[in-house]
Amino acid sequence: MRYGSIKYILNLLNLILACNHLLAQECMQDLIPASYPTAIYESRNGWHLPCSGTLRILVILAEVNYDVGVDPNSNVTWQQGTFPVWGNSMFDMSVPLTGLFTQYFHLASSGNFFVQGDYLQPSSNGGVITVNESDIIAFGYQNALVAAINNQMTTGFVTRSGITNPAFFDLWTPSLFGMAKLNSSNSSFDHVMIMWRNHNIATGTGNATTLNLGTILGYNSDSWSQFGAQVNMPLDIARHEFSHLIIGGNNFHVSGGSEANMWIGKNSAHAMLSLTSAALNCWSAWDRHRLNWIAPGNQYSISARDETNSMEVSGDLDASVSSHSGTYTLRDFTVTGDAIRIKLPFTPGNKYQEYIWLENHNGRTMNGVLFDEYRTAIGNPCIDPATYGLYAYLQIGKDVINDNLASNVYGSHSDYLRYISADGFYDVNLEATAQVTSCWPVPILPFIKGLPNPLTGGCDLDEISIDRVPPINELDYDDRYPKIYENNQGVYQYNVFQAGNPRQVFKYSGARKFGLGFNPTTSSMINLSSRQDPIGDPKDERVVYLNSVSIEIVSQNGGNIQVKIRFDDVDVVNDQRWCAPDIHLNPIGNTGGYSLNLKSGKRITLDQGLTETKMDNPITVNGLLVFSDPTKFYCKAGSFINIESNGEFVVDNNSQLILESNSRIDLSQNATLRVKRGGRLVINTGAVINVNDGKIIIEDDGYVNYFPNCTVNLDGNVAVFEINGILKLEDNATLRLNRTTSNHGFFRFNNASLSPSRNVICGANCSIDISGASQSRKIIQIDQESLYIPSDIVFFNLNRGKVELNSNSRLQVEGITTNVSVTFSKFTSNVAGQNNNHRGLNLFGQSNCTVSSCIFEYGKYGIFAWQTLGGGSLTVIASVFRHNVFGIRVQDKGLNLFNCSYFNNQYGIYGGNMTHPSYFYQAVVGGYAG
Repeated sequence: MRYGSIKYILNLLNLILACNHLLAQECMQDLIPASYPTAIYESRNGWHLPCSGTLRILVILAEVNYDVGVDPNSNVTWQQGTFPVWGNSMFDMSVPLTGLFTQYFHLASSGNFFVQGDYLQPSSNGGVITVNESDIIAFGYQNALVAAINNQMTTGFVTRSGITNPAFFDLWTPSLFGMAKLNSSNSSFDHVMIMWRNHNIATGTGNATTLNLGTILGYNSDSWSQFGAQVNMPLDIARHEFSHLIIGGNNFHVSGGSEANMWIGKNSAHAMLSLTSAALNCWSAWDRHRLNWIAPGNQYSISARDETNSMEVSGDLDASVSSHSGTYTLRDFTVTGDAIRIKLPFTPGNKYQEYIWLENHNGRTMNGVLFDEYRTAIGNPCIDPATYGLYAYLQIGKDVINDNLASNVYGSHSDYLRYISADGFYDVNLEATAQVTSCWPVPILPFIKGLPNPLTGGCDLDEISIDRVPPINELDYDDRYPKIYENNQGVYQYNVFQAGNPRQVFKYSGARKFGLGFNPTTSSMINLSSRQDPIGDPKDERVVYLNSVSIEIVSQNGGNIQVKIRFDDVDVVNDQRWCAPDIHLNPIGNTGGYSLNLKSGKRITLDQGLTETKMDNPITVNGLLVFSDPTKFYCKAGSFINIESNGEFVVDNNSQLILESNSRIDLSQNATLRVKRGGRLVINTGAVINVNDGKIIIEDDGYVNYFPNCTVNLDGNVAVFEINGILKLEDNATLRLNRTTSNHGFFRFNNASLSPSRNVICGANCSIDISGASQSRKIIQIDQESLYIPSDIVFFNLNRGKVELNSNSRLQVEGITTNVSVTFSKFTSNVAGQNNNHRGLNLFGQSNCTVSSCIFEYGKYGIFAWQTLGGGSLTVIASVFRHNVFGIRVQDKGLNLFNCSYFNNQYGIYGGNMTHPSYFYQAVVGGYAG
């Protein structure tokens, strides 16, 4: 594989940034057959080699004699003709275990897998096989090496510890990938490992293969690997490459790889097949589960302890099973193997399933396990040591451990594990000016955390994908950039964050909980399988599914961590900014019935994310090219949002809140649902919003789509549906003032950006039917220039309510074919008892128009009827006109008044160009009526 053990940051830098040719290499020569016979394939059998029992590695030390050219290695600390100083620290043949390679697999497997190793021992040159460069040129390095071994082992087969029988290294017969291996000899070394002193394979890198190296002293090999060891012991790369042979091919890489992976940007997690961008240098609980490495005395491959730490319980939890919630104890993972996996709910079965893993790592300083440490921390002052706490990561896919199709067990893509950092997820950008320090000697652009983005943002351990290199307007593999230094409000932190930092770890004394109302969250993550381009995997998860899973440390002491896991935690207790092209809120079966409960005084903002969720077709946001579409939040059927008093749900920046049929939002007193800056509220048929003395505010640049038979209940004196932006009545919709009590609220129209203020539009066959409890209760407040009732409205009805108008405002029914009914209503000034010159009710000679039992007061006009366009005369019954300049101002056609009263108007009735007869019946006139 490409990456290997590195001791200092400079080595890491060289691998990540300088050796781009290595990044393009294949780490594992998979050579997977095109098809398999039908059988049962199980990951616990191992991929090519077994993963349990004892396996012995024949190790060959080799060097190149550059008899043609010049040695390309400028820095070789392994002296020519000598056994390497680290040689005795690599493998063991017996206990106690001091060899780090043997120790690694023994610890990782809880003693299930004993990997021994011994060095082939030629009689000269310090035990190192010498291969002439001229032979490599003539025959290829593989053939040249095998020939050199056979020529230089003059006394026959012998190892450094004195083993003379090659069959000692032949305990297994391989089978097809994932099938049971035979614990018997096949006259072939199980694995041959080559350590090159001065090959052109860069130090700390290498590869492995399932092919035969060649015939060595009469024996073939079932597999082999090779590594550059010019500078240091190649421990990390050796265990990585060997792990391929028991786990799977290149598509099992974690933390970076040149093959297709699950995400757009490279991210980090620890695992046996992790690479240099991993933080911890440790195996994972995913590894142990997949290989069925069960600790002695345990029965579960995912094993935890009960609340009192008195007995083993299964740590394999499913959030859809309520009985799996509870309090669990996790002991130190590296020592005991304790872990928890939680299957996240709601993901469809045809998509990659997602899981959250929890591991308690005590860290090297507490448990003495060398591998329980950030891989570049030892001896490096730039990286703080790994700390005692809860380490969390997400698994996507890679969850099939047995199947009759090998592709189901060994298919899908790399980077299937991703850290969940306690420090949270953010939209992140890069500074324009690079810096150079001793921590990272090559110029590097510091990163800057922007706004929180727990759903689609990146954490410390994710690389940034930013469109830096051609082709422009596309993201690809080369647009990835590491997070090394942070500019935190002008203060530079030189911590090499992508290599691991204690702030990424959950601790009782710090970030102790994550879930719906936190950053980070437990929601599912969007992925996009890709490398240079998306590969179009239909199983990709392209939706964020919110859930009620919460994970909280309730105790941390004595090396243990007690974790409370809930599947009904719907409270949002912190302000949240949510960004994702698709967010789904599903019904959750908790006792309160809520799917989401926004706590008092808290805010949720749906916003445009700035972190990449796609690789092409960027949009422009505030002058920036952004590879993510605007946010859409779907309240699915049966879901229920509750917004407590003074809480606010904001739909911002072209986002959409979409209420599907049978979904519901409740707004408590002074709670607000606000739509602004291109945001959109979509209230579908059957959806319900209960505004209980709260507010819906559609700001000037907001939109609301109102579908037929949706319900917005305005209950309480100050409940308001404020429409400053655009209200679109969809086909067949009727806008209603719905209420469950006589104590109701009102609609407010307050557009300040349109002139004329036509902010109500409609589709076909729409109506407006607004009825209140009494003439004294407000049903409409008009603070904009006019409320224009669209000409396509079929029926407009006002009944039993007060219309309050601002200065110079009016309610104008524009459609001459609209059926109009205004009954038991009052049109009045917004300043009690004062004429503010509002323009009242405007009509246009609608032929089917009823105005009855109304009051028109304190305006320039009570009714203004310009009847030239329509075909009918205005009829008004039993209504009062008072304190107006014009009680009624009518033009053309006729005017029929029955039982109407006129008090204190400058002109009670004013007609012009009347072409039809008019009838006045039982009029009452007071004050200075004209």
